[in-house]
Amino acid sequence: MATNLEEAVQLGLQAQQCGDLKRAEELYCEVLAVEPSHANAWHLWGAVAFQNRDIGAAIERMRRAVELRPDDPQFHSNLGFVLMASRHPLEAEESLRTALQLDPQNADTWFKLGNVQGAKRSTRRHKRVTAGPLS
Repeated sequence: MATNLEEAVQLGLQAQQCGDLKRAEELYCEVLAVEPSHANAWHLWGAVAFQNRDIGAAIERMRRAVELRPDDPQFHSNLGFVLMASRHPLEAEESLRTALQLDPQNADTWFKLGNVQGAKRSTRRHKRVTAGPLS
């Protein structure tokens, strides 16, 4: 293992960015075995799960990161993105709005929120069209 927890997290992030998700996951798990309340390790481990298309694990891990560090706008924003990808637009919107309360200037989060709102409008429109005139 790396010499300290933060170094291990950084090595995990580097592995993740290079596409070595297995190594990244190993490093994050090593960190969490030593420090179960390491919010950043939970968050990044959730991102690995999302990259591996394990949406349930991604949501669970990112929610844990948010619980541990509720004042981190990036955690809320990324959780919102994953919730949107899992077709939970109301929860996604709530998480994104929390992120914007913490960091109102974050353009990426505003963009994500716009996508959520657009998807909600599209879903409502689709329901009206498929319901037909007799509904």
